[in-house]
This record gives sequence, structure tokens and C-alpha cells, in this order.
Amino acid sequence: MNLFGNVGDINGTALAVHAIADSYSGSHNYQPDTDPYLGLKAHHAIPDLTYQPDARDAIANYLRDRLHGRQCDGKKYLKPPPIQYNVMPLL
Repeated sequence: MNLFGNVGDINGTALAVHAIADSYSGSHNYQPDTDPYLGLKAHHAIPDLTYQPDARDAIANYLRDRLHGRQCDGKKYLKPPPIQYNVMPLL
């Protein structure tokens, strides 16, 4: 599934904005929604409703680039995945 639509797709911008916002939500963790009622459940909805300034900034940057006619990849504006360190456990 292409979450960002195709270039020129009328829904592409809305899909990209939604995906960017979801990437900053603590309830998504880069996993797709497979339950149609998931958004109504408190453990999912509350993190989605929490204001995320970084998400606002990423969406603003994406929309600004689109308004200036740039062909931009919406994936570039997603929250970077957390860094995973490979460390040895302490004994």
C-alpha cells in the first residue's frame, strides 16, 4: 500500500499529512492500523490526540514544500525511527 498516493493524486497530500502525523504518535510505532475500531480505543486515541509540536513542524515543512511546487517524498518528513543500540547486558 502506498500511504503517500501518487504524484498528482488528489488524495496524496491528505494521505501524506495523515502518515506524517501518525509517525509522531506514541500509539503507532510505525505499525499499520489493522483494526477498524482501533482509533476509538483509549490506548490508541489518547496518544493520537496529544499535541505534537514536532509533527506540526514536519507537516508544515511538507506543505510548504508542496506549495512551492517541489516534488517531495512524504517519507522524508516522517519521524525518524528510534536508534537501537546493540549493547551487551551488564552482568
